[in-house]
Amino acid sequence: MSKADPGARIRTQRLLLLALSLLITARVVRAQELTTVLSVAPGAAMAGTSVELELVAFNAGTTERSFTVPAVIPASLVIGGASWPLELCADSPSHSTVAPGGFIARSYRLSLPNAVAGPGVIEVTLPDSTSTLRAAIEVAAVAVGPAGGNGVPILANLERPPARVAGETSDADATVLGRTLAGRLQAHEPIYFVYGTGPEAAKFQFSFKYRVADLGARTSTTTRGSLQLGYTERSLWDVDSASSPFYDTSYMPELFWEWIKIPPRKQSGVSFNGLQAGFKHESNGKDGADSRSVNTAYLRVGFFVGPVDGWRLILSPEVWTYLDDADDIAEYRGYGRLRATFGKANGLNLKLTAMAGKDLDHRSVQLDMTYPVHVGFLDMSVFVMAQYFNGYGESVLSYDRKTESLRFGFAVVR
Repeated sequence: MSKADPGARIRTQRLLLLALSLLITARVVRAQELTTVLSVAPGAAMAGTSVELELVAFNAGTTERSFTVPAVIPASLVIGGASWPLELCADSPSHSTVAPGGFIARSYRLSLPNAVAGPGVIEVTLPDSTSTLRAAIEVAAVAVGPAGGNGVPILANLERPPARVAGETSDADATVLGRTLAGRLQAHEPIYFVYGTGPEAAKFQFSFKYRVADLGARTSTTTRGSLQLGYTERSLWDVDSASSPFYDTSYMPELFWEWIKIPPRKQSGVSFNGLQAGFKHESNGKDGADSRSVNTAYLRVGFFVGPVDGWRLILSPEVWTYLDDADDIAEYRGYGRLRATFGKANGLNLKLTAMAGKDLDHRSVQLDMTYPVHVGFLDMSVFVMAQYFNGYGESVLSYDRKTESLRFGFAVVR
């Protein structure tokens, strides 16, 4: 005769205790609807791993109640005033009927970010509900190995939610690869693939940054500054032509300093989010008449207007100067651009990128619309994307040619 599974026994006991507390609460308030609660497995969860949660619904009424939950539920992790948009994920959607006096439990998995640590709260609002479920969680830090320093990077981009610095070293990453990459390599600019019509029908971009060093101290409201190496590659692909040649590819390495200020989570006004300052090289790797190359020094700042975890506007003005003879390209690209993003961290986003030539002519505009979706068979979340471009310099090869395009596809990072 085999022994009972200790993990299953603990889980059953936890569910029974939850049901009992729900019963007492529901009786006291004479609830007529389903009472729901969110529960996290006891003990510390490790940053960068997934944690199991239980969504429990109890029926304190006298008639059967319907309980429907999707496979993916938007959630937020709140630690020390900072917030990260996350998702609760299950294998499939669920629809159940809860008998009077009965309860059901639904298991979900939550993937925790790498750069978090400390006591926090998971917040969830179920579909068709106005109340927020909360569950306390203790997140243990994951750090790089002994040779890698004590901090992990803070922000993938000025337009993405900030994360806290994690704590001390551990043996988990005490390998050459762990010391070199853990907590240092992140997404930088958007990563996407879109397809439309025209001679350059397909367009894709990938972008990463690597934290070389931490510079300066941090406080409860700011991250430490960091020196970053970035690399972005963007291609226009004539996929519909014979042999599907690439029209042009821009290779963009850069070195920059980044400093981030964490905006108040419940703010309603304007807050300064941080800045990036650095040097960027862009070229298309060709020779002869098709060769293009430009070097710039730039400054980019970020502002939040509205709450971080609600409907908000993010403004990212950027200015630059040319480090070489680039009068021709400055005629069309000018000396700056403005990015404005309106939306929610867990919902629809509309981003406007606008720029003009040095005489404020040769105007260019790009609109990116993205919406998060969960791909069940891949067990991953992506963004459905639509992109419209009208202007000059979509590629560095044809910086002086005006083009217009409408493309659709998906983004991994927006």
